[in-house]
Amino acid sequence: MHTKYKNTPIRRNIFIFLLLLIAFCILWLYHLEKSTHVPSHTADALQSEIVPIPPLSETPGFMKVEGISPLSTQETHLLEQLKTEAEAYTEQFTNGEIEFSVTLYRISPPQQGNFFAALWNAAYNRLNPPNEVKEEKSLAYDTIGEWNITYRFDRETEFFDVKAHKKREMDRNHILSWTQGGQLRQDIWRKTHHQFLRLRKETLYIREGAEWKLYDKRRESLSVRKQAPHFDQRYSPHWWHLGHAADFNTFIRRHKITDIKTVDIDGSLQVYLQAYYMEQEKKTHRARTLELWMHRQRGGHPTRILISTRTAGMYPEYEEGWMFSTPEPILGAYTYGESIDFKGMTSELAQYEPGIWFPETVTEEYFTGASLSKIFPDLPRSEYPVIMNEARLPEWFREEYQNAPIWKRVMKVQSATFNLPNLQMPDFSP
Repeated sequence: MHTKYKNTPIRRNIFIFLLLLIAFCILWLYHLEKSTHVPSHTADALQSEIVPIPPLSETPGFMKVEGISPLSTQETHLLEQLKTEAEAYTEQFTNGEIEFSVTLYRISPPQQGNFFAALWNAAYNRLNPPNEVKEEKSLAYDTIGEWNITYRFDRETEFFDVKAHKKREMDRNHILSWTQGGQLRQDIWRKTHHQFLRLRKETLYIREGAEWKLYDKRRESLSVRKQAPHFDQRYSPHWWHLGHAADFNTFIRRHKITDIKTVDIDGSLQVYLQAYYMEQEKKTHRARTLELWMHRQRGGHPTRILISTRTAGMYPEYEEGWMFSTPEPILGAYTYGESIDFKGMTSELAQYEPGIWFPETVTEEYFTGASLSKIFPDLPRSEYPVIMNEARLPEWFREEYQNAPIWKRVMKVQSATFNLPNLQMPDFSP
């Protein structure tokens, strides 16, 4: 009995020591996750409002495109063929009416789970790098806006009838409103119905009751408390061809074509087109790589578009957080960095009349971005690829990042008719 009671304090001390050791390991793993946190662009933007961002410490390598080889004679000939075919196809249309819908989705926020289960998952993911984790992610999305649109066009005149049930605008901007007590509200569902008329894609009219009036968005938006009728370029079904309001030839005129070739996609010959565009905005440099897979036998419409937007900037340095603390930015300390974001568009084409093809469904997806130092951890910055196309991305990155879009827009055509002999356009008096 004496021996049993003598050993009890020793066992108790060992048990307490093991508990403390387990708790320390869990907190260490959690701290490791927190200390490797990469600040978001939103946090950087808020920080820049307080402390001015310094100019870039170096010229981004992706701005130096002099070394990119020009297109060969054969590639130039293929590009000219594509431009000629696109222009001839567009000239087939004199008028038309299209009824379609656009639905905006946002990925559902993760449910709050058990704290220790979350720590266990963090430890498991750290022991299993992304290139070894093969589990399929089950994603859920919330609908935050739906637009039903009737679109008519007659050469240079366009008419839009837009009925919406939304809590965000189609461009994902918040819809702001105030209560009688003066409190700001957002993400509140509302129904709207507007009609728009455009002439030569320049002058915009809006119908108020039975009368058409000149619509000046800048004037209407002087007071954010007044909800101005909002026109979005995505109201036009033609926008969904390229993710841009311009026609194909106008669209590529401002881009540098870096590659063009014929490829086999599931037994169908398509044209792969790669374009590059650079822009400088204040202290930020940005470049876009566009990859288009175009079906020449179906009106030259793209079946898939991938846009990677690469940005260089000076980003705040962060102090090491401890335990459960959030890393804080170091005042005035900035480091040069490059990041990349992705947007994809996938189209299902349908033939509405002999020889007339049009997208039946288009899915536009926005993916989570990442720093290039994470994508290419073993490469020095000077060796990053100038043009960042999909083929240059590591397989683990494509699986981890491009299968989980954070936003989606889906366009679906209900009916489409073209070249009508008696298309009715609304009367208006400018």
